[in-house]
Amino acid sequence: MRKFWFFTFLICSSFVQSQNYFPLSEVLEKIEKQHQITFNYLQENIDQVFVNQPNINWSLKEKIDFLNQNSKLEFTFFSDKIIIIKPKEFTFYICGYIKDTQNSPIENATIQLSDLKEYAISDNKGYFEIIVKNTQQLVLSINHVSFQNLKVNVKPSNQKLCTTYVVKERVSELQEVIATEYISKGIRKKADGTVEIKPSKFGILPGLVELDVLQTLNQIPGFINSDETISNINVRGGTHDQNLFLWNHIRLYQTGHFFGMFSAINPNLSNTISINKNGTSAFINEGVSSVVDISSHKSFNENSAANLNFNMISSGIFAKVNFKNKSLLTISGRRSNTDFLNSFTYQSYFDRVFQNTEILNLENDQKVLLNTDSDFNFYDFTVQFQSKLGNKHQYYIDFVNFNNSLIFTEEDKNMIPFVVKNNELLQKNIGTSFTWQSQWSSKFSSEWITHFSMHDQSGYNENINNAQILTQNNQIFDLGFKWKNKHLISEKLTFAYGYQFNEIGIRNSDKTNIPVFDRTIKLVQNIHSLASEISYQNLRWNTNLGVRINYAEKFNEFFIEPRWNVRYQIDDQFSIATLGEVKNQFVSQVIDLQQDFFGLEKRRWVLSDQTNFPVLNSYQQSANLDYKVNSWLLSAEIFFKRVNGITSAAQGFQNQLEFQKINGSYATYGFEFLVQKRVKNFLYWINYSYNNTDYQFDGYVPPEFRNNFEIQHAITFTSSLDWKKLKFSVGGKWFSGRPTTEILSLSPVFNLPETPEIAFAFPNESNLNDYFQLNISGSYQFDFNAKSNLLVGFSIQNLTNNKNVINQFYRLNQNQIEEVQIIGLKLTPNLFLKYQIF
Repeated sequence: MRKFWFFTFLICSSFVQSQNYFPLSEVLEKIEKQHQITFNYLQENIDQVFVNQPNINWSLKEKIDFLNQNSKLEFTFFSDKIIIIKPKEFTFYICGYIKDTQNSPIENATIQLSDLKEYAISDNKGYFEIIVKNTQQLVLSINHVSFQNLKVNVKPSNQKLCTTYVVKERVSELQEVIATEYISKGIRKKADGTVEIKPSKFGILPGLVELDVLQTLNQIPGFINSDETISNINVRGGTHDQNLFLWNHIRLYQTGHFFGMFSAINPNLSNTISINKNGTSAFINEGVSSVVDISSHKSFNENSAANLNFNMISSGIFAKVNFKNKSLLTISGRRSNTDFLNSFTYQSYFDRVFQNTEILNLENDQKVLLNTDSDFNFYDFTVQFQSKLGNKHQYYIDFVNFNNSLIFTEEDKNMIPFVVKNNELLQKNIGTSFTWQSQWSSKFSSEWITHFSMHDQSGYNENINNAQILTQNNQIFDLGFKWKNKHLISEKLTFAYGYQFNEIGIRNSDKTNIPVFDRTIKLVQNIHSLASEISYQNLRWNTNLGVRINYAEKFNEFFIEPRWNVRYQIDDQFSIATLGEVKNQFVSQVIDLQQDFFGLEKRRWVLSDQTNFPVLNSYQQSANLDYKVNSWLLSAEIFFKRVNGITSAAQGFQNQLEFQKINGSYATYGFEFLVQKRVKNFLYWINYSYNNTDYQFDGYVPPEFRNNFEIQHAITFTSSLDWKKLKFSVGGKWFSGRPTTEILSLSPVFNLPETPEIAFAFPNESNLNDYFQLNISGSYQFDFNAKSNLLVGFSIQNLTNNKNVINQFYRLNQNQIEEVQIIGLKLTPNLFLKYQIF
């Protein structure tokens, strides 16, 4: 027995000696003497700390690295001779996903830890993450205005062991979302009247091969483009320029490619599209008819992804790279295929766009004498970078560039040598913005934004008959800054305020050699704005009240704009709302001559001068009723709107007012109605709108007549299927013909000798024939593996090949009156492929 204890003692002694554990104070003393250095520390931090003895032959750095790795202390070189010792700071995580009882993620929930200032906001996947410095048990509080509060005990971990937390809805509380599927999957209507589109969740719409941001607007009640282009969208009697289009805070002064046949915004980019026709936030300026706010800012937790896409008009690339959930880089590009693929789709678009322009007129009217050749292409390119700094700050850098180029030549073979003339129309657009967001606490946040937009449209036209050269240019520079603070006063009450500055410069020039003429007009306006807004929500009420004050330096004048949006939830099915706003708009588009810029993009931007071009001033009010039960949704809205300060040059007249320069107003009233029903995987909807819109031009006879863009009755209907990997949609649109002006005689009249004129009837007393178009779309997804798939699909616009007359006017040609009709798009198929990797 004594032998057993003896051997046990020897083994233990040998083990202790092999470990060479010594008090840290002794080890430090030896290192100080050997290397002639000094350690700086608190005695309490090294008491009772034992470490292995570093090898005496090691360098100083090797010994310090050894101590760093084998102790709970941190050794840092303050200088070559001084080393600081302090306890290591360990990082521990609390993370999770917030979901409702239907397993859907909850965005914008506030997650806070008891006794600590740390908090987080859940993203669009419901994810949150909080970093702490110790492992003590804490109480986690989850709060959201539409869900019951939840408190749970949690313990931090040095690994991201995320838990799912399920919260219950506030049964009797007003919901922020009226309809989660409004018209299509991924389109929803919010309680403040905003229609929100999330392309990542999007279904499919008839006639579209992919989500075209602005073509989607045609499905929303109140948005009409009677000439089939997204560069002429009319909302409640307004012209296209009365709509404000934003992309990541950058104002878009041009919205379309191919002269408006589809959107210039790459469909892969949009993360959220918010659409307002009334009751706009006080932090939004201009846009007296509507606001379309497009954001591509994404969640920091989105995975890296890329795709290649192709259709019969263009090809594109898209890439998104995530850097450790801290930063995100997104790049996209798209270019036309027109230089190597003359598809039926392209030819159909070409015929629709260029009819009644100089390009086709030369080919058709003078093809015996002239040869013409045209070359058209477009591209767009965007870069976005976003990054977060800690838990409180994040920033976004955005850049967009899109161009359209049309070059056509005229060749006269009757002349020796041949006469060749070159003509060119270019559209260039560049925009950039920088956004900084700070969440100072769970109740206070700030946002700073700087943005810049440049739009340049230029035309060079050589007349082959008389050697005249016409050069035209329209250029805009828009530079701005925004600042906004937001305070959460309580769970029900929020107050926000801020400042905005805009400097807008617009240059218009026209130059000819025969006769010699050179005109350049340049105007600059600085606008300072203050805005404030208060929001209140309780069990029944959702109220947003705001006011905006604009000061225009050039006019030395203030413009006050109240905004309001009040919704009351009667019960779980019914809600009613009233919305209203006053707005002013300092920038608008006018037409000098219908032949400007080859008759294609003939509108040019101008700055208000309060004389020829007054500041637009609008007043609008509407009332809304929503009824939602089971899978039914009924939504109805009545409205009234008046816009003062319009000019006849902005309305696109092609009758006796074409060359008049008079100012006036228009007033519109009507209602919009939507019925929607879901049956399993099918979604059906139909919407109807009624508009009565009249001009008022005092001093003109008659002083009142119908608006050029009045579409009195309009119906859109669609049925869509979303089943597994298959998507299919069929639908159509019908509307009554837009107003037109007839003539009193087929022969011109001569009020002055040798000056023929057309004798017009009263303006807009007649109507074009009704318009009807039926469209279909379909797609199917082939999955190769969990990381890649191929999406193939098709679309057909105007399936029945209806011959729709979308415009009609009269003109003089060698003392003869011609009737000109513009025909809508013919049957137009399209195909697309998209290869995606994740």
